[in-house]
Amino acid sequence: MTGRQNAVWALSRIEGDGARRATRAALADMASDVQQAAAHSTGLHRDAGAVDGLIRLLRTATPPVCRAAAEALGRIGSPRAVAPLLALADEPMDRTLEHSVTYALIEIGQPDAVPLTRLAKRPGGLRVALTALDQMEGGRLAAADVLPLLTSHDAKLRGAAEWICDRHPDWGEALAAHYAGALSAVVTAAESEALAVRLAKLATAPAIQSLLASGVGDASQSKRSRLTGLAAMASASVNPAPVAWLDAIDAISTPLQPVAVQTLVTLRVAKAQQQRATAMLRRLGSLAALPDRQRTLAFSGIIAGLFAPDEAEFDYLLGQLDTDKPFTQRSNAAKALAGASLSDGQLARLASQLGRVGPAEAAAILPAFGRGRDASLGQALLAVLRQASWLRGLDAAVLQKATAGYGKTVQRQAAGLLAKAKAAPADQAKRLRELADGLPVGDALRGKAVFRGPKAGCSTCHSMAYHGGNLGPDLTRIGQVRKRMDLLEAIVFPSASFVRSFETMQVNTDDGGVFAGIIRDQDAGQITLALSPEKSMRVPRGNIRHMEPMPVSLMPPGMDQVLTRKELADLITYLEVSQ
Repeated sequence: MTGRQNAVWALSRIEGDGARRATRAALADMASDVQQAAAHSTGLHRDAGAVDGLIRLLRTATPPVCRAAAEALGRIGSPRAVAPLLALADEPMDRTLEHSVTYALIEIGQPDAVPLTRLAKRPGGLRVALTALDQMEGGRLAAADVLPLLTSHDAKLRGAAEWICDRHPDWGEALAAHYAGALSAVVTAAESEALAVRLAKLATAPAIQSLLASGVGDASQSKRSRLTGLAAMASASVNPAPVAWLDAIDAISTPLQPVAVQTLVTLRVAKAQQQRATAMLRRLGSLAALPDRQRTLAFSGIIAGLFAPDEAEFDYLLGQLDTDKPFTQRSNAAKALAGASLSDGQLARLASQLGRVGPAEAAAILPAFGRGRDASLGQALLAVLRQASWLRGLDAAVLQKATAGYGKTVQRQAAGLLAKAKAAPADQAKRLRELADGLPVGDALRGKAVFRGPKAGCSTCHSMAYHGGNLGPDLTRIGQVRKRMDLLEAIVFPSASFVRSFETMQVNTDDGGVFAGIIRDQDAGQITLALSPEKSMRVPRGNIRHMEPMPVSLMPPGMDQVLTRKELADLITYLEVSQ
């Protein structure tokens, strides 16, 4: 067999009818390796005389030989091969062979030879035909050919139809008409989630944008329908957000306002829309009827520099920094205050509480002090730094930014305090050993309460036995793969190591945006970046200028300074027994 195969390869290098006839004869060889070599050779020479032999191989040969035969028929370009290729697509085949068949049809480039009407009861052939026509020059695929298949019972055919529709924003009007009925009829949470994903992908089409705006703004629609529209808006990679979306969100009444907040903070608005979006978020953040989680999220979503909080807003956010508040609320409040334009009086009040906040909140808030100039405020900040338990874990650049407005003397004193705090202990390993030696015996049941409680906020990002968030890794069986010291290190120094696929990525966009988050989903057209437990955004790949992993975890460091030694021991014990 090897000799016959080598003979075929030799014939491939010889020009002339004799060599082509001999190669065609090899298509009927009993050995599949010889058949595959002969098919490849006929394709290289675009030998029209080999079409019949190649078609016979499609019907009888092994998948690798079928693939070579399909590729050869595509290169030859004979319309006679269309029907046999579509017949092959009706049979079960792997993705590699399906690709070869599809590409062969594209290369043949004869749309009139691809009869969609005669393939209605042949889902395999219809799927391949639709994909090929969509890619084929002059394919003339119309929305009417594809839209009915969006409800097909065949999952693969339905998926192909969805993929084709995603590539055709020019079908916007037809797509909007199709999905208007689906949006009104959505009933279950699963239907809502699937439909929101579909609409988000199509949202670059103006007609789909209008559909979402009208659906969300129509109070006569079901709650599930309007929630679906809001979820689609939140996931869409539309920049800037359509004015009609802001109108619809602004008109939402109490029952849907928590979701309206989560949607509004994810939208990317044009500069001309920023003041309006700020006013909307301030109004939502001031609604006492909303849960604190959504109120703080609303304030945190305001663009930095546009928020000058009044006393009521400031008092509210300051109260949310208390360590007995849930982690998400503390984090949102810290972010809101960090981006706000605070008066010297507000900064002084913030400084008085700074020593009692957690390390993550302190690191977020400190840069706000860099906008101050009052000498007494600088001294007050130094007084806080002398007593702060979180100073050792603070980044020097953050501290430099916080003291920038108070002169070189304050900056020098602050830098000295930081250097002194970092001097002992000198390394993480030593710190971990000291912590481990000083921990009491833990209790798993109490540790479960710590995990789910507001102080640590672990369940905000991590799930344990289906309870909790999904921004970070699932910890249900963490005790099987991590030992006690590993768990302690992950809690105290979360940037020491990363779980694969949960690395923090920095994404720089062509329009000047800089975002840090975890990639939750991606395809050829876009990535979905989770910025926090409550906020994600889609970024088109065409808008990404640069993307790279960061050496810093989204999980805040210094949890040993937030929890008592007893709470830390209980938490580690709970994680250890989770197997």
